Amino acid sequence: MIVSVLLMVLVAALALFNWTRSNHAEEWRRHSLEVLAQTQALRNDMADTQRSTRAYLITDRARGWTPTGRRCRSSPRISSARRPHARQPAAAAHLAALSADSDALLAYSRDIIALRQQNPQQALQLDATGKGSTC
Repeated sequence: MIVSVLLMVLVAALALFNWTRSNHAEEWRRHSLEVLAQTQALRNDMADTQRSTRAYLITDRARGWTPTGRRCRSSPRISSARRPHARQPAAAAHLAALSADSDALLAYSRDIIALRQQNPQQALQLDATGKGSTC
């Protein structure tokens, strides 16, 4: 009788342990999918910034995009991603590098647009060097 009760308690404990591990793995799976989605969206934002900047350089039409416009500010995706990773040093380091790269791209876009407004030919020559490319 005691052996059967102990066996039932052991089975229940193992089931609880496995259920907890399964929930933890599911949380990480959801987190990974969210990170992938945010990363893709950030990549699209950066490509859109480059595309819009180059379109402005070539056509002199802003298409709703200006140096003080929405896309010229630091990406909210990076800011929102920093919060959950504050306790993970490796993730925080990657986010800091990504933030620096994003800020550099935005600064380049602002600078080259300002240059385009002063000297279009020089701006096109600078852009042809590939300095502002993220690819």
